Amino acid sequence: MRGRLIPDADRPGVANPAVAAVRTIAAYLRAIAQRMRRRRQASVFSDELCGLDDRMLHDLGIDRSEIGSVASEMAGLTDATRLRALLAPKLAP
Repeated sequence: MRGRLIPDADRPGVANPAVAAVRTIAAYLRAIAQRMRRRRQASVFSDELCGLDDRMLHDLGIDRSEIGSVASEMAGLTDATRLRALLAPKLAP
């Protein structure tokens, strides 16, 4: 019986290829949904930061040209390299 959704009895430890395909597709769709959520969140962060005046941005340590980068880092779309760069001089002896 080839269409069953349980592990093959004659091949222990090997799942049915249909189950593996469904799991792969589900994982792919979850990754897409997570990426979309993060992009939406980055857009919200960016909109909020753009609404601040230059003095407030300066108080936060952000230049207006960095808003896109900061929003991407805050949403988890990119590595937080900006934070590491800011902390590096303080960590050096």
